[in-house]
Order: sequence, then C-alpha cells, then structure tokens
Amino acid sequence: ESIPALLPKAANLAACQATAGTWWTDGTTVWVHLIDGRLPDAGLTGDVGCIYGTGSVLINSAVKHFYSGLDFEGGNPRCILVQCPSSGVTIPQVVIDDCTFRFQKGYLGAAVRLQGVATAIINNCRAFNCEGDGFSYSQQDITSPSTKAVEINCRAYNMGYAATNTAIQNGSTQHADGRIVRVNSQYQYTYGPVVADIGSTQTWALGVSALDCMLTS
Repeated sequence: ESIPALLPKAANLAACQATAGTWWTDGTTVWVHLIDGRLPDAGLTGDVGCIYGTGSVLINSAVKHFYSGLDFEGGNPRCILVQCPSSGVTIPQVVIDDCTFRFQKGYLGAAVRLQGVATAIINNCRAFNCEGDGFSYSQQDITSPSTKAVEINCRAYNMGYAATNTAIQNGSTQHADGRIVRVNSQYQYTYGPVVADIGSTQTWALGVSALDCMLTS
C-alpha cells in the first residue's frame, strides 16, 4: 500500500531547488522538488471523491450515516467528527467503508472521532500522517452515551510527531464505557501507546498488530 508523504517546506527557493522532497512558496507561486527529481505532474493533485479542508467535517444529526470511497485530507482538529446532537441523544449507526484520512492537524484531535454512536462499523479504512489519533471513540460529554465500534481491515500509521511531547497519540483508542472489536487491523508508528483503550472499556482483538511506538522516554 502506497502511503503519500507530507513534504516539508524549505527555508527559501534556493534550498528547495537543492533539496529533493521539499516545497516552497513566495505567496504567489509554489515550487515543488519531488523526491525522485521528476517534474511536478498530475500525480500531485486531484483525487476523485476527495474532501479537502482546513476545518473539520462535522455531522451531528441523529440518523444513520454511511460514507464510502472518500479521501479526507486536512482538518483541524479532526478530518471528520460524528457526534450526538445533544446530551442523551444517540446516533443509531455510522458505517465508514474504504475511506482514507490524512494530514489532520492538532495533536489533541483525531483523523476520525465518533461520539455517542450506538453502532460504528469502520471497514477497510486508512489513517496516516496525522498529528492526533487515528480512530477515536468516546462520549460527547459525561451524560452522553458511549460509542460501540467495530474496526475491520483498518490501518493507522504515523500518528503524532516528536515536537508535541504529549505521549498521547494513538492509532486507535476507545474511551469511557465504550466497547470495541478490532479485526485484521494494523497500527504502527505513534507518539503514544499504539492502541489505547481507557476507562471501563471492553476490547476484543482478532488478528491485530500494534507496534513501533515512537516514544524514546
């Protein structure tokens, strides 16, 4: 599986020209020096069904939700948040199938956060190169219902970064009194516990790997 990399910004145009895998802009023009030295081409832009944004996709209606084949890029503090509309109200079902979530901003956020969902099914989804958690489930507040989730064939890589120094970024995490089943999923390279379920959660994992926490202390 190919995982795109987030190119760092060079200090100036000369540095960009000298350093492969960087970009720079003067506010009008953007220069990109690709890692393999090729000229920038159509491969850099425009996925069909891609949702780009600097904010979050927020859904808080108490109906059944289904999302399939979408590519979410960006979002601060989440790529997507589905939460119950008010205390004590439950979202009956959320199904997310074959979606990608990447480049989320904010170390206290998450690529995917579901709150107060009676049944959440996340199938064949990928989260990577994000500053917060990959997949996160919780209550909206202490009076709201917990989320019950199933992750099937999901992957989460490269969560958090060293400069946050908070040690809380996870590939997948469940909170409060939630329940979660993870099947044939892989979580790797996080600046915090790779998979973390806290509170009085209950967890069942089948064919799951969680490895390579990036913390050094």
